[in-house]
Amino acid sequence: MPTPSGIINFSDIESEFGRNGSKSLGAYRISQSAGLYSNLPLDSGVPQNGPISFSQLRGKRLNIVVDISGGEEYRVNMRSKYDQNSGITVIGGFKSKPADPSQKRILVSVNKRIGSATGSTSNVALRTGNWGSSASLEVLLGPNASIFGAGGRGGDYSVSTVTESGTAVYASYCVGYREYKGSLQGPIWCKNAEPGPPAGEWTSGWYPGNYTVIPYGKGSLGIYEARRNWSATYSYYTLNPGGNGTSALGIEYGTSLTNNGYIQSGYGGGGVGGTAANDPDKNTQDAGSSGGGGGGGAGLPIGTKGFGSTNGYYGFGGVGGDGNDSTDTVRGLGGPGGNGRGAVAGNGGSGGDPNNPPQNGQNGVSGNQPLGAGGPAGSNGYGIIITSGTSYVYSGSGTLYGEVQYNGSVT
Repeated sequence: MPTPSGIINFSDIESEFGRNGSKSLGAYRISQSAGLYSNLPLDSGVPQNGPISFSQLRGKRLNIVVDISGGEEYRVNMRSKYDQNSGITVIGGFKSKPADPSQKRILVSVNKRIGSATGSTSNVALRTGNWGSSASLEVLLGPNASIFGAGGRGGDYSVSTVTESGTAVYASYCVGYREYKGSLQGPIWCKNAEPGPPAGEWTSGWYPGNYTVIPYGKGSLGIYEARRNWSATYSYYTLNPGGNGTSALGIEYGTSLTNNGYIQSGYGGGGVGGTAANDPDKNTQDAGSSGGGGGGGAGLPIGTKGFGSTNGYYGFGGVGGDGNDSTDTVRGLGGPGGNGRGAVAGNGGSGGDPNNPPQNGQNGVSGNQPLGAGGPAGSNGYGIIITSGTSYVYSGSGTLYGEVQYNGSVT
């Protein structure tokens, strides 16, 4: 716990900061650097040179730096880095890192690219985690820090294939007429026969028995069923809206944030274009065209493209083109709608980025049949999410793209 704010003993100082070799007050005059922090004293207000007194060590707490730097990483939890002893420096070096950081001063230095994950907008790239009781948390984003939400995928259609099978009753009442020619049996004529399914193979024999004794050259009314096994395979399409972007920074603990880097929400993907059909009278050249795929939203991971599909395509129509992937900061454009024989489908909507909102897919453009609606774009994530009851102070010369959500949730 912090040193007393009133009467203070040397043992209080040793308990908080650890013992120095000379058991000297002057040994606590230090200057130390770690991560983005340079020339740190033992704690704020503790002299680094010249005279030092007990009064200047009242109400002070152990300082610990957590350095998050190096190569690109995804889904980083500051508290987890602390627990894993990753990039830890205890200022002064007189004691080891305590397992419980409660009531300590935590200085987090971030100077790397960090990406989020697709899915819920509550997914964040970097989160504070929880630091126990009454810790002081300060986060410094350096010039090489880039914190991104994930980009949303471009909208399109997915296709599913289903095979069904069964046994159909082809005729419920048959008059069987079998004409013997040697050992051969003649055909069977059925009355009240219903058309069978378009595909499949006959099962053998009669039902409920394989054969019925029918006198030579005679007909016999039998309540028998001619049956046919059948199977059919068909496809159906499911609309995939543009995917939602996710979020960059999650603050779950009282934090003083200095942003000298770059924070960007993930942006939503564009929607798929609408279909179009043209069916001219007395003309066999009918046309159906499918919409273009949506573009991906900017973020890290990038927003991947939506694909052009064959939904709505037939005859002399055109197939919509794929959308485009985004980059981390620039949206992907939507793909072109299919176009053929007067059936002009809609273009896919472009994804969002810091300068452009995500776009819904364009409705079908022309044709003499009802035009399909473009698919919806995804929503943007947040630049910063602050959980309920959490204090937050923002400063710095860096860039923040995306809204700040208060009383949100972080995952």
